[in-house]
Amino acid sequence: IMDPTPRAVAHFRGLGRFLDQGGPDSDPTFGKYAAVPRDAYRRLRYHDFGLFSRTAVLDFYEPRVPEHVSHSVVNLQGTDGRFQARCLTLREAMNSLGHARIDLLKLDIEGAEYYVVESFLHDDLDVGMVCIEFDEGYNPLDAHYQERMLDCLSLLRAHGYRAVGLDDWNLTLVRPRTPGFAGRCRTALGELNAGRTDLALKSLRLLVRDNPGRPGPLYALALALALAGQTAESLRALDGLD
Repeated sequence: IMDPTPRAVAHFRGLGRFLDQGGPDSDPTFGKYAAVPRDAYRRLRYHDFGLFSRTAVLDFYEPRVPEHVSHSVVNLQGTDGRFQARCLTLREAMNSLGHARIDLLKLDIEGAEYYVVESFLHDDLDVGMVCIEFDEGYNPLDAHYQERMLDCLSLLRAHGYRAVGLDDWNLTLVRPRTPGFAGRCRTALGELNAGRTDLALKSLRLLVRDNPGRPGPLYALALALALAGQTAESLRALDGLD
């Protein structure tokens, strides 16, 4: 769990104390957790930092309704009250925690989901399943919010993710752990089609590296470079076929 919100931190710690003391199910705050085994709580790891596309100390703006908890680094609800907290990229968080892969990433981060998704895709991280709440569905920043959602979805699809569940503004996507040669080609071409030229070129270069001697990736890379206006690089890529 990664959440720097002071009330969330306090809630998690309070839950631990409640379970340690064997609190009653009549407790107004934690009673619904009375049957949770203490060992299950101990397996949870809580980190009081946020996720973003860069490492920084950012302002988290409060919600309009005081009873609500979630704050937003993009000021989703247009408020003035805020607190500051440290944010990491997903790559940095994984490195600091010693994780090479994430089986399930759940993002309910009040408008910052676009930044985090683009960041971890750019870093080519191994994330098997992503659950995203698109919070602009409830509090749009402007009239272009649906375009941002579709761009994010297109980028995920270009990287091999496929939607398997939809509930209101909540979307679940999965990606095969080890896509084959054809799947990786489709991913790269999807990036190119979505206008993500830099990501497409990166994917194709990785494909060429991992498939020495196969002409398909080199042809695709040469074409992508030519479309990107990098004619000299395109010709050099074709030299690899000689």
